Amino acid sequence: MLISDPFAIDTVARLEARGFFAGTAVSAVEPLHRRSLCYRVRLADGRSLFVKRRSRSTAETLAASFAYERRLTEVLAGRRIRIPAEFLTLCADDDEILVTEDLIGYAPLAERRAEAGGTSETWAYEVGRRLAMLHRATSGEASVDLPGSGETEVSRVRLPERLLTALTVVSPGPATACSDGWVEMLALVRHAGLLRGLETAVAHWTPSCVIHGDVTDDNLQCTESTDAREPVVFVDWESAGYGDPRWDFGCLVGEFLASWLQGLDFHDGTTLDEWIAGSAIAFTDVLAEIRAGIAGYESVLPQTPEDRRQWARFAAFSLLSKVAGVAADAPALPPHSLACLQAAEQLALRPDAALELLS
Repeated sequence: MLISDPFAIDTVARLEARGFFAGTAVSAVEPLHRRSLCYRVRLADGRSLFVKRRSRSTAETLAASFAYERRLTEVLAGRRIRIPAEFLTLCADDDEILVTEDLIGYAPLAERRAEAGGTSETWAYEVGRRLAMLHRATSGEASVDLPGSGETEVSRVRLPERLLTALTVVSPGPATACSDGWVEMLALVRHAGLLRGLETAVAHWTPSCVIHGDVTDDNLQCTESTDAREPVVFVDWESAGYGDPRWDFGCLVGEFLASWLQGLDFHDGTTLDEWIAGSAIAFTDVLAEIRAGIAGYESVLPQTPEDRRQWARFAAFSLLSKVAGVAADAPALPPHSLACLQAAEQLALRPDAALELLS
């Protein structure tokens, strides 16, 4: 058994003690880089499983436990939403372990975009369409039948409030109390008046359906072709609940913009025009990708102008969450984070102008 990670060894031992592998030997364990401790466990009989583990005491920023995630995905599976099958949830001491189906033949959206040259209008359209299908399946009259009490309750989530709260205090916690990067981020956010746009977004949060809540490249698993029966599968439902569907699509826009900004070489040139001109991916291609995502979403759920403004504002939250992740323990904000801050400012404070450019 090829395991060197002590947490992986302990995780596999716990599952073996429960007889989960039914006597089949574990042939390999591959660590995966995600928010929780995640592993791909390969068995001698050819099966492959996806295993997540986390400490419940450190999971306060998530919507709920793995047990909640499993119950919620069972509800969504009944709405014909393709979700990886979940086989087992273990809760012992302070730990949670969740075992799910390993999606063979799927890869993160980032890989499919890279294969297409860095952006992909085809995949953007399909992801936008699939997000709208999720929202439509759990909104309006369909939402009446969602479990609302007891152990199967679907949590009501207000995701943007978490970041807004963090940005309105001196420090988010003892771990980052001495981070100069965090102090720099707060100063820039407040100097730009960015909080005003964020507060507007929070004030217009309108829950109407089940949302995924954590739309990132890693959580969008895609087959090799959009022609497949289920080309896109959403994974990691830890932040999901009954919320504002515009959050999900806004985060998708933020992902597209953040990945492009990450590819800029800020050492090549001194002006924005020079940085953009030297980009490996043309900004026009990024705009085309975002427009394709909008077209895909609106092919299922047409949106109002105010809906689109919320997309822009929530895209700002997506960019800021990435900046916050870097700033938490950085001595200074790197150029890419500063670029994300500038983009977030435009999206949050000038959503109409931003949308005119994007769409």
